[in-house]
Amino acid sequence: MVKKLMKKYLKNQRGLTLVELLAVIVILGIIAAIAIPSIGGIIENSKTKAHKANALMLLDAAKLYYMDHPGDNNKTFSDTPATGELDIDVLVEKGYLEAVPKDPAGSGEYAKIKIQYNTTKNALVVTLGTSDDEDKYLAAKSRSELTE
Repeated sequence: MVKKLMKKYLKNQRGLTLVELLAVIVILGIIAAIAIPSIGGIIENSKTKAHKANALMLLDAAKLYYMDHPGDNNKTFSDTPATGELDIDVLVEKGYLEAVPKDPAGSGEYAKIKIQYNTTKNALVVTLGTSDDEDKYLAAKSRSELTE
């Protein structure tokens, strides 16, 4: 008896027609065409914000180091090369940073990080880049420029 009822019930079941399936696929395609570009923009904005956050963290650590180890004429860091650039490894070794920040656009640490005193801006500036393009992400930006 149960078998007869099941057969009768299953015979009355109808599937979706080809037109209905195509309509669903077209609608999903339209939604994907709208959503994918906007998601790409969100991802790019988050990477830019992550670079700025890393730069601000580096500037804060450099400022603390600078206050503890002032250089000649307040224009260079002590224990640095003649260029006055601060070596990031020094910040890590002396405990001003836990680790060298990771590059949100790549797979690992930034290839180029430069922190130095800029006499024109009268401020510490940071440059973040790759081994191919030294200032790809940020080029000599001060704290005020990063927080605009």
